[in-house]
Amino acid sequence: MFAFHTIVHNHSFRSMDCTTTLIKKLHEKKFSCARTKCKSIILNVLAPFAMDQIIDELKAINFATIMIDTSNHKNLKIVPILIRYFDPKTGVQIKVLEFTNLKGETSDILSSYIMDILTKHKLSHKIIAFTGDNC
Repeated sequence: MFAFHTIVHNHSFRSMDCTTTLIKKLHEKKFSCARTKCKSIILNVLAPFAMDQIIDELKAINFATIMIDTSNHKNLKIVPILIRYFDPKTGVQIKVLEFTNLKGETSDILSSYIMDILTKHKLSHKIIAFTGDNC
């Protein structure tokens, strides 16, 4: 539950070291979920579960839009792919489909990356629009 709370409130993994110490002092002496354990739970349990749910939702949709934007952080080219679709139960949804860093941001690199992700998730025939930063 602590790891889920970390995600919901966008806390950094580093802040978990301090928070765990605080919880031990104020509430539960045996509490143990600092940065390493919290990160492991999020990356190995919660993230795969969330992705499985998104993939199941995407199987039922007919149309979707994808959006990308590149963000430079030092020498990294961080490229998220977001997908926007309509779910009859919950309405319009925007989810992160993939998030990675690439060696560059040329049109060839980006288009290859996007097509690989769409093929991986069997979505290439469902995409009706593309939005990109500075396109």
